Amino acid sequence: EISFDDPRAARLAASSMRKRHGGVSVLESGGQEGSFPSMTEMGEDEESPEEKAQKAMESLPPEESGSGTCRIGVRLPDGMRIQRRFPTNMPVSVLKTWCISENLDAAAGKPFVLMRAEPGSLPLDDWSRSIDESGVANCMLQMRWHE
Repeated sequence: EISFDDPRAARLAASSMRKRHGGVSVLESGGQEGSFPSMTEMGEDEESPEEKAQKAMESLPPEESGSGTCRIGVRLPDGMRIQRRFPTNMPVSVLKTWCISENLDAAAGKPFVLMRAEPGSLPLDDWSRSIDESGVANCMLQMRWHE
């Protein structure tokens, strides 16, 4: 069950009402007469970005505190900041999944990189290393679109 007291859930719910149709963002009106067709009605079998974001969110480990955990923040490309706790022994790939759950463009497949939010930082490239081994535990990261 999604609580709309959670800002992330409210943001995902609001953005899930938007669809891209002919390059124009439109609101779905719930299948009422005269509404735009849903992605399924348009014959697209692939999951929508909203569905991918929801699946990514559901695949994240539970957020816990205590020893063996760290807090990580990410500045998204739109300037918004998110933060969450993760076990330090989790692979860095969980951070990529988290970003996909938070950003519909990323969920739609737009390529991005994650790097420490410090001048001269290089993108993370070994997704199998743990958060601790990668040196990103308790850090602020930056998500950038890959060009």
